[in-house]
Amino acid sequence: MNVDDLSLRYKVEGSAVEKCMLNWLNDIGTPVFDKIVEKQRDYVLEAKLPFSPNAMKMTVAYRVTDANTGEQKIRVVMKGAPEVVVKHCAWIQQDD
Repeated sequence: MNVDDLSLRYKVEGSAVEKCMLNWLNDIGTPVFDKIVEKQRDYVLEAKLPFSPNAMKMTVAYRVTDANTGEQKIRVVMKGAPEVVVKHCAWIQQDD
């Protein structure tokens, strides 16, 4: 995680797509810095499927404790080509 030395705010880094997604989350009021700190503190990496040009996606699985119930859960996160990732989505957020 990188923090700007002058503003002490999270400095968005990564690929153009990652920067765009993080800036969008920030623009809609998501506390990006807080979420990154939470992930580093609370999420334990259980599995990682690295990016594959053939599959056009990468996937990670984290173990996390549910703050409400204390129950251990697995959260799976995927990124990649939209036409590949969308096939795995249970719902899609759309702005109307």
